[in-house]
Amino acid sequence: MKEELQKRIQERAYDLWRDDGQPHGRAQEYWLRAEAQILAELAGGGSEEPATPLAPTTPT
Repeated sequence: MKEELQKRIQERAYDLWRDDGQPHGRAQEYWLRAEAQILAELAGGGSEEPATPLAPTTPT
C-alpha cells in the first residue's frame, strides 16, 4: 500500500511540475503539494488543495 501511495504522489508531483513549466530546484515543493492533494482525496475531501489546518487551542 505504501509503495502504491508513493507512486501516486510521484506521478501527481510530476504532473504538477510539468504543468508549471518544469522549473529546476523545486522537487520538494511539488512532492509536498502532490502529497497533500492525494491525502486529501483519500480522506474524502476530493479537493486539490489541502484543508487549512486548525489553529492549536490553548487550555482555559
